Amino acid sequence: IERVIRNDENRPRKTLILGSEWEEHLASDISAPLTYLSVPINNDLILNKTYVGYNGGLRLMEDIYTNILRDYW
Repeated sequence: IERVIRNDENRPRKTLILGSEWEEHLASDISAPLTYLSVPINNDLILNKTYVGYNGGLRLMEDIYTNILRDYW
C-alpha cells in the first residue's frame, strides 16, 4: 500500500493518513498529516484513550483537526 501511495500521480494536494507509527516516514515524505489510530505509538504516553462511542468519535475529530491545523500554523 505504501508503494502505491508514493507512486500515485493522481494524489490530491493534501492527504490525511490515519495509521500508526509505521506510517510516520510515509507521512513526512509526502507532507501529509498523520493521526495515530492504532499501535505502535512510541512518542505518546496513552493511559486511557479510545475512539469508540460518541466521546471517542469527538476525540477522533479533535485529533484529526489538530493534525490538519498543525500544518497551517
